Amino acid sequence: MAEKRGFTGKLEHWGYETSWVLEIQGKNGTWYRVTERDFRSYNGKRRVSYPGKTELGNPFQDLTIEDYYGPFYFFETNTPYNPDEFEKNTIVYQPGTDRVESKRTDVAGI
Repeated sequence: MAEKRGFTGKLEHWGYETSWVLEIQGKNGTWYRVTERDFRSYNGKRRVSYPGKTELGNPFQDLTIEDYYGPFYFFETNTPYNPDEFEKNTIVYQPGTDRVESKRTDVAGI
C-alpha cells in the first residue's frame, strides 16, 4: 500500500462554499478564477460568485457576485496573517518556507 503524499491537512474556510466561483483581482485589474488555496492566501481584492435558487421550468439562474472580506491565511496553512504587513496583490507564504512555487503566479500576471 502506498502512503499519502503532499499536503493532507484540512484547510479552514469561512463565509463561502468551496463550490462557488472564487476570483482574485490581479495587479492589472483583471479578475482571475483561482483555487481555494490561492484564494484564502491572496493579499488583495477577492470576490465570490454563486448562483441563486432555480424555479421550476426555468433553467437559468441569477448569478450573485460579492466582494469577500474574510480572513487571510498563509498559503496551505490555517495560520492567519495581517494583510497590512505583506506585499499587496500576491499569494502570501509563511515566513521561513520554500517559495519555489510562487513563480507560478508570475506566469498568470498576478
